[in-house]
Amino acid sequence: MMWQRETQKPFLLDFEFICFGPGILDICYFLFMLGTKIRREFEDKVLHHYHEKLISSGKVDPASYLFDQMKADYIRFFVPRCVPIALLLSLFVPGEKAHKSCECLA
Repeated sequence: MMWQRETQKPFLLDFEFICFGPGILDICYFLFMLGTKIRREFEDKVLHHYHEKLISSGKVDPASYLFDQMKADYIRFFVPRCVPIALLLSLFVPGEKAHKSCECLA
């Protein structure tokens, strides 16, 4: 978190951290930050592309990590990781913008 010198109010929240975890977490954060409308439009395309790249790079065995399983992982990680961020953002963003920051969870 960064602070404005004059007002001592936060103006930037950075939720990045270094950890080991499934790559689908990065996709969760990326799609979350796009907002609801764009996320809904591109979510399946991005997930299919990501799965295809996992398979073509040899990172996973296509028989052991099906698209449906990856999508279930995406859903399982999206809610506990992205909901708290949206709720936290709503505390720092006034009025209608606060509503929009939580709208991305729909």
